[in-house]
Amino acid sequence: MAPSVRTILLVDDSPDDCFLFEEALKAAGAKASFRTMGTGEEAIAYLSGEGKYSNRDKWPEPDIVFLDVKLPLRSGFEVLERLRGQGVGTFPVVLMMSASLDPGDVKRAYQLRANGYLLKPGSFDELVELLRSFDSLWLRGSLFPAP
Repeated sequence: MAPSVRTILLVDDSPDDCFLFEEALKAAGAKASFRTMGTGEEAIAYLSGEGKYSNRDKWPEPDIVFLDVKLPLRSGFEVLERLRGQGVGTFPVVLMMSASLDPGDVKRAYQLRANGYLLKPGSFDELVELLRSFDSLWLRGSLFPAP
């Protein structure tokens, strides 16, 4: 049986986007523990369980990561490359998010083994609809390996 609550990590440097994402997740009816990180460096530390993130009861490994392509200090691509290349974390799902329609960005995301590349929705209602689909497929419909 799938756990009733999954942990989602959103890595995005925009506090407004993080707030809207969390509100849209609630509006979509998704049951998830939600964390945010504002930089690629922070995300790597959290996902690696380093420093203040070593307590996994307080900072559980995410089941799903939404990773913005354009981040300060390290891009989302650099974070993804580190995660997949060094086996950081045990989560199976990383979804890249961007406003970019650049085919090169899409190709690079999949070359680095992202599970998906999502275009950031243009409105709150579109974000809610995207997260409803996400909830149905990934939160309630998918099985994950045990840690």
